[in-house]
Parts: sequence; C-alpha cells; structure tokens
Amino acid sequence: MDDSYNQELRRAWDEFCDDLKAAADMVFRDTAPDTDLDRATGIQYISRYITKALARELEYADPLFPQLRLLQTPTSKNFGDNPDCTYLVARIDGAHTYRIVGNRGTVHWVRVNVKGPTTNSFLADEDLVVEWDGSFVITLSPDEHSDNWIKTAPGVSQVMIRQFFGSWESETPLSARIERVGAEQEVPSALTSESLVSSLAAAGKWLRADSVRWPDYLDYFEEKGSNQFHAGSPDGALSSGVEGSQRLSGRRVNFCRFEVQPDEAMLIEFTPPTCRFWTFELNNYWMMSVDYRYHISSLNFHNAVAEADGSYVIAVSSSDSGLVNWLDPAGHGSGLIINRWVDAADDLNHIPATRIVKLANIDAACPNARRRSAQQRREQLRALKVGVDRRFGRMGV
Repeated sequence: MDDSYNQELRRAWDEFCDDLKAAADMVFRDTAPDTDLDRATGIQYISRYITKALARELEYADPLFPQLRLLQTPTSKNFGDNPDCTYLVARIDGAHTYRIVGNRGTVHWVRVNVKGPTTNSFLADEDLVVEWDGSFVITLSPDEHSDNWIKTAPGVSQVMIRQFFGSWESETPLSARIERVGAEQEVPSALTSESLVSSLAAAGKWLRADSVRWPDYLDYFEEKGSNQFHAGSPDGALSSGVEGSQRLSGRRVNFCRFEVQPDEAMLIEFTPPTCRFWTFELNNYWMMSVDYRYHISSLNFHNAVAEADGSYVIAVSSSDSGLVNWLDPAGHGSGLIINRWVDAADDLNHIPATRIVKLANIDAACPNARRRSAQQRREQLRALKVGVDRRFGRMGV
C-alpha cells in the first residue's frame, strides 16, 4: 500500500511550522520597540496569523464554493484594522456568476469591492438598491446585470464588504451570504493530502510575506518623522491619493507615527471636511488596533465631541487627559494613528495638526476644550463594550 502521503503531510506541516518560526524573528528586529509589552504583542500578532493564514488558504480557499467570513475581529486582526469597521470577505473566480443575498441593516456606511488580478470594481452605498425591509441581492459577474451589479473578470478575486459604524451600540450590522449561481446544490470535493500540502505551503508563504508588511509601515513613517500626520502610504495600499481611487475606495487616509512619553499627551486638532464618515484610530507597532473592547482606541464623527466652533481636540496619552476626546494607547508608547475621511465632498487636503504637551500642563494648553468626568468616562467605556458585543458577540470572538 502506498502511504507516501504520511511523509508528505509530515513534511508539509514541518515546513509550515518553519515558516511560522521564521516569521516570529521579525518581532525581535532592531526597529521594533524593545519593551515587554511590544515584544509580547508581537508574538501575539504572529500567533493570530496562524488562523488567518489557514482560513485564507485552506478553510475558505475554494472560489467555487465561497463563504463570507469575518476578516477582522477583536481577537484576530492586522493591517491597521478600523475598530469602527466590520469586514466580510470571500474568495471568488470572476469567470463565474455569484449572488450575494442579505439585509442592509442600519449600519452607517457600506461598500462592496471586488479586487482581482485584472479588476478592481465596487458598489457604493448610495448605489445599493435595497427593498423596503432592508433586503438586497447583489450580482457579481463578467456579464452586465441590472441593479446591484459588480463587474468581474476571470481569475481568483476577493470580494470585501466594509461596514463603518457610527454608533456601535445602536446600529444593526449588515448580514449577507454568497453563492455561485447554478451551483447551489453542489458540494466541494473531499480534502486530500495533496490539496492540504498545497494549502499549507500557500498559507506559510502568505503568512511570512504579509506579517512583515504591516510593521514596515511603522518604520516608513518613523523615517518621515514622528508625531505628525502624512497623507498616503508607501505603496498606496491604505490610501487613495487620486480622484479615481478616492471614488473606488471611498476614503482618504492620513497616517501619524506617534511617540508619546508617559508624562506627555499628543494633541490632534482639526476641523473635518464635509464627509459621510471620519475616524481616528490607534494601532500598535504591529498594525493591530489597540484592544477596542476595553480601551478607547478610536473616535469617529458620532462619538467624538466638537468644540463650540466645530473643531475637535483629541488627546493621545497613557493616562486619561480629562479632555472629552481621549485616545488610550493601552501602555504602548509608540504606534500608528490612522485618520480616514470617507466620501469627502470638499477639498481633501485636510491634514490634522499635532503638538506634544506635558500632561501636567494640558489645562493650560487647552483652556477652553471640553472635559469628561471620570464617571462619564466609565460610561463611555461600557458603551464601547456593549457595541462590540452587539457586532461580534454572537460569533464567539
């Protein structure tokens, strides 16, 4: 009996583990912050890539039998995930026709993108046709359809549904499922050792390449200067710097590498452009959002409080500044702040201003800025946790 599959499976698993060990070397590179918290968080970052890589290349890899899955959760995240956003993704082959059936819910903003080797198309929130009860059907295909159609092209592509929440505790998430048209009663082939070996190799390769990509962003912005916002990113992956890509992604992105000492606060001061949605979010060095279940790591147009003149002041500090708008880095002295203007209507050269002040002098630095009491802060934190549970609690994350 030929049992060569035993050796092949052992070899494939060993090589996957070797890829995982090699990826962890990045945690200890010279440019990474050398603190207990940052190194521990780095290993956590790599450990979370295990399930991400296997989900991508094994569990949800077949484009002929796609399933929408959560790309980011409170305990599995990367790439500067937005705490205000829930991401659903599925792999498809654009040569086929697919149907997404769902309900729009009441989430503030939605966009559906399909990105592949030769296509990058989308359905904007304002163009989504929804029935009276919130239901919708979206067609993904190379051939034109009426209403809610996204053009595809042959080749493996990814469909992503972004949902941006303003009020976490009250907005109802979008729900959806996907199926290949004409294959509703088909089932995928059984798993084989050959297909598993191939999936493990692809998962290890992707894990190593993708996990190093995001901390490199931090190093890039450190070279540009800390504690100031810059438009765009090294390869444009997170930004939309021209009008065409602005329309495609629906957002403009600014970045700030922050370096804040325990006795300091970084003040972010801005007047937002006219837009559907805006947000500021904190990420650690590994480009994971600061734990938004228990820390105020993002502020958006809904939960931030404006000054009398319509401007905003946000304090980034290790302890509560007392200002009404506070971002908590949860012990991280450095990381990346991402600012998004979504569907902005006016001039998009809105780069927020920043300055470093001593925490002891914050009242003098912001004499007229609004404040929040300790009790109000506790209520704010509880509302965040309620909002997280509403979005993710049913999914056990």
